[in-house]
Amino acid sequence: MKKSPLISVIIPVYNREKLVQETLISIMAQTNENWECIVIDDGSTDKTWQVLETYSKTDGRIKPIKRYRAPKGANTCRNIGVEKSEGEYLIFLDSDDLLAPWALEERVRFYEDNKNCDFIVSTSIEFKKNNSHHNKLRSIYQCNDPIKKFLSFQTAWSTCSTTWKKKTLDLLEGWDENAQKWIRIFFKFHTE
Repeated sequence: MKKSPLISVIIPVYNREKLVQETLISIMAQTNENWECIVIDDGSTDKTWQVLETYSKTDGRIKPIKRYRAPKGANTCRNIGVEKSEGEYLIFLDSDDLLAPWALEERVRFYEDNKNCDFIVSTSIEFKKNNSHHNKLRSIYQCNDPIKKFLSFQTAWSTCSTTWKKKTLDLLEGWDENAQKWIRIFFKFHTE
């Protein structure tokens, strides 16, 4: 049986000692086991780093790193994660995101069937644990004009919805470390 390509899950984290545990558990529960999870601590002052070390001892595919250069922020952490990643495909999660157990398997399968894609967008659900009425589907399929939506500073999909080819992100020179949103990546990609 052919081994699935390695997929790198990259997570910036800052003072999320409780929430990041749930995120890591959702990654460890994946049906596709050929992954690495690079978690970049952005200078946490709580026990986040100790939590990351504990999980990395439990599962060697979890690789915690402390942000080692400026500027502070999620995009710098994401770029460090890209630099350190070994996967053919990359997914960026926030430290409070959860993946369904089949998420990595389905995304890699789609890529393997569609090798010409530089990135893919999957459906995601925004939810609140204590309010099931808040659940909201987020995907490009609900958006008639994603470029217009991005230009008005609205996101057509969430960060965790996108799976990238690493070589595509390398060509785009990663995330804008001075920007709050990932709009630069989308427009640079779209205009080339």
